[in-house]
Amino acid sequence: MTKKRLPAKLRRSVRKRARGYCEYCVCPEFCATQLHSIEHIVPESKGGASDEDNLALACQGCNGSKSNKTNGIDPATRRKVPLFHPRRDDWHEHFAWSPDYLYLIAPPPHGVRQAPDRRNRKSCRRKRVSHWLRQ
Repeated sequence: MTKKRLPAKLRRSVRKRARGYCEYCVCPEFCATQLHSIEHIVPESKGGASDEDNLALACQGCNGSKSNKTNGIDPATRRKVPLFHPRRDDWHEHFAWSPDYLYLIAPPPHGVRQAPDRRNRKSCRRKRVSHWLRQ
């Protein structure tokens, strides 16, 4: 089955809202090795719509790790919990940068609501991230 390409106006709107940052890990597109892509928060395969409320700008790491998942397993409780949802969840309530700005961390109780399956992986170069966070 061939996927339909999203209309250019819709793609521009999603990119404008995200201001060039991954809506999951907040990595700026200028730090990424590949352009960010527009992905479905609730995948089409699970009934998600191709509308602005269900689309997010995502870096390749988050997009590839998330794939068609909407839930993850909390490592502490072994319970199934929802992944971070960029329209419903407040990023600052679920994540923080490590003191050296190299790692995205998710302090308890939101440990599993991290950027999809990107446990403490480098997302940007320290120098650029430090500069970006001070702005």
